[in-house]
Amino acid sequence: LGSGGMGTVFLARDVRLGRRVAIKFLHSEDADITRRFILEARATARCSHENIVIIYEVGEFTGGPFMVLEYLQGKPLTKVLGNQRLPPARAVELMVPVVKALACAHEQGIVHRDLKPENIVVTDSGAIKVLDFGIAKVLQGDEPAEAAPGGPQGQPRLHSVEGMGED
Repeated sequence: LGSGGMGTVFLARDVRLGRRVAIKFLHSEDADITRRFILEARATARCSHENIVIIYEVGEFTGGPFMVLEYLQGKPLTKVLGNQRLPPARAVELMVPVVKALACAHEQGIVHRDLKPENIVVTDSGAIKVLDFGIAKVLQGDEPAEAAPGGPQGQPRLHSVEGMGED
């Protein structure tokens, strides 16, 4: 289905449940990158919302991690838009579900940090789904092993899933 710097996504069949799924395999076997990949899976799984891709499972195959995701039959927003300029009403129609998805993520203490048209899918039925929480930041909270120490005046600090930059 696609490939990027960190992994490749394949279309597969869940033979137990008889449905199509997307399987994202990580290209690296580096322990730190694997940890971030698992954190991406956790961040995605914590966000149960109709406009966020569903993650079904994580696992390991021949030493490399993978995650099984809901298969979205549709197109990334980049292909839906092409080079055309949208009427304002259509732009709002497309963006309201994205904002709702991000609000859900923020309620879970997650900041996406890589929102772009390639990470938004418009399904064939017209649903809008946000995906790829690979460089999300997770606020300190109910993930004690991954939490960063509190900031000034006891305010929570952001912890980078990707390990990018200082908090």
